[in-house]
Amino acid sequence: MHDKNTVKNILKNQGALTIDMCEAFVRGEPKILYADDCAVFLIHGCGVYMLWAENTDSAKNALRVVKTVPHLCVVHGMPAYNAYVQTYGKQHEDGFCTQYCWSKREKFAVPSDFTFRPMRMDEIPFIQEHYHLSNNTEYLKWRISENELHGAVSPGGNIMGFIGSHSDGSIGMLEVLPEYRRRGIGTALEYYQMNRHMERGWTPYGQVFLDNPESHSLQGKVGMDFSKDIICWMGDD
Repeated sequence: MHDKNTVKNILKNQGALTIDMCEAFVRGEPKILYADDCAVFLIHGCGVYMLWAENTDSAKNALRVVKTVPHLCVVHGMPAYNAYVQTYGKQHEDGFCTQYCWSKREKFAVPSDFTFRPMRMDEIPFIQEHYHLSNNTEYLKWRISENELHGAVSPGGNIMGFIGSHSDGSIGMLEVLPEYRRRGIGTALEYYQMNRHMERGWTPYGQVFLDNPESHSLQGKVGMDFSKDIICWMGDD
């Protein structure tokens, strides 16, 4: 088993693919379950398992250290994905994603004509109406209580779009209402949230489904680094 600093260097060498695993050490103290030169398996501070492996056999060796099926695991790269499926079966998966990150550490200039505010508990039905990837009311309550879900506000006081941070630290939940699209609101929201993360000493990162060309275009416009292999969230549901 490698020590913590060696593990961090191994993950850093994988670039954007494992930025979430690297950030787990910045934002908390993950539990390292298994680590060698070809595989790292850990539990994030929020309780999510994370696996990276250079090859399928190494990934399988890592998975053997747990006696029960991980309730939720982020697999990084096809070798890790294949090993997980071969070990536990298909299970539930959210779909393949590209992982993006901003490693330059330079803050963004958010246009001054945009204003932002935290979303409120009474706005959860509004969020669920427009953001369809999570209808989990308790999860949204948690993110709002942690001040991790913010909206862009029109001059008339209407929410034009919103963005948040997930429990693992990734930026997500980005949604711009249809009537406000093509006005630069999505970019402004992303700049705003990324600046908030950098102010805390974090490297901003997030995931985009492969079949979401609009979001991929936005990340390209921002100039984000991106993973050349996939990541995927696996779990019992």
